[in-house]
Amino acid sequence: MALAAANGRVQFQYLKETKHANRQTALMVERLSAASQLAPETAVILDVADRGMTRLVANFTRGHPTVTLAGERGWHWPLEMFQPALFVGDAGEKSVRLTQALEKAHNPLQFDLAPESRATHHFFRDASDELVKFGHAVLVAPAADRTVVNSSAGLPQYGSYHLRPMEGVSNHLSLVDTDLGHITIPGLIENVALWQREGDFVVGGAGVQAMGRHLLFEVLNPTPQSRMVLDYTPGLLLARQADLHASVIGERRAGFDFVGRGAGRMVSDPLTPREINGRYYVAIDMGIEPERMVTTTAAGIAGLYNQQLGLDPRRIVGWARNISLVSEEKFQAMIPPAAVSSFPAGLFQPGLLFSGVYEEGWMAERARFRLKSQNAQGLSIVANVPGGKPELADATIEVAVDGDVVAHRQASTGDIEVVARISPSAAPRWIEIRVSFANRLSEADPRISSILLKSISLH
Repeated sequence: MALAAANGRVQFQYLKETKHANRQTALMVERLSAASQLAPETAVILDVADRGMTRLVANFTRGHPTVTLAGERGWHWPLEMFQPALFVGDAGEKSVRLTQALEKAHNPLQFDLAPESRATHHFFRDASDELVKFGHAVLVAPAADRTVVNSSAGLPQYGSYHLRPMEGVSNHLSLVDTDLGHITIPGLIENVALWQREGDFVVGGAGVQAMGRHLLFEVLNPTPQSRMVLDYTPGLLLARQADLHASVIGERRAGFDFVGRGAGRMVSDPLTPREINGRYYVAIDMGIEPERMVTTTAAGIAGLYNQQLGLDPRRIVGWARNISLVSEEKFQAMIPPAAVSSFPAGLFQPGLLFSGVYEEGWMAERARFRLKSQNAQGLSIVANVPGGKPELADATIEVAVDGDVVAHRQASTGDIEVVARISPSAAPRWIEIRVSFANRLSEADPRISSILLKSISLH
């Protein structure tokens, strides 16, 4: 009876998920079918960073001039393979002419990361630039259930893809396939820029994408002096990595000012995308080398051996929750909260910028939060100093507001509260917490930590 009940529950869940997937597929087909209603001369621009899905989506755009933004490196074969001697009659010459035409239609380009790095993105681009610039073109772009890129633009939540007139598109990021950071290509696991979207391990219903070190985006209709939003978490992957040195590169390199260890949502300094042959690009360099996850979820007999080997072949630097380019006006409209009153829920408040804290509240040496002030004259930080770590008893906790130290105290085991008076200001304030000692959280958890934050508030 117990086995039958368990089997029935599994089958019900399977049918439920299948029904949901069928609804999403039907919605995708309905949206993409709208392309067939467009006037034949309407150009269609595909932002599909998945080699297999590009073929599927392109089936709906037949009869229309179509440009694929991600690039098509995979079809390129060395010209030497098509020498006339390999064919009978004039087939060889025709093959060479065809290959040369393909080469001309897909221009090889590069985006170098100098002077801070010797790395260079090499990529191909469809030569039909006029289609991208054509004002009446239609963009086919991913919905929120397929990507975390452009999340700040308010994507449709479901349906995989959606159509948008290019007249209404600005600061749209389209991932480009390069040798440093590939799009999703079946069978390819090296140098992948962004892997497929998966469920967020903290926020139910939300999504994350595992990311590599290097990413290159084409920017459609950029606005001057925009900023990059990067919402990032290392999960358990990079437990010992401190101070993420991520940056975004356009005409120059702009930093995000991540500090500490753990997750963060930060915004770059203003930047100008780099123009390459009439179109615009920005690159992200996470500043750290990818690692392969070595944890395993194998159970039963499979879990009795090779525990040091991971079941996940990806080499990544962590996961992204949002990668977006926003205008200065939109950045100024990101009003932060006055408090983070709980973890992890408080970290996902709209407008909050932070760095250096794990989702459940653990921080290591440094953490930073941007909070709404409204002429607040005091701050309060509630935290827990774990017992069993005598080194922490001698540690000091320092709090700075906009760089000026306003509180300094010695840690003590148990719940503590740090309070301080601050000068009033109408502008948002950066609250930085510094702890002089941190070490491994536990034998089972390799993350470096010091104190467990419970709340931070301005009043």
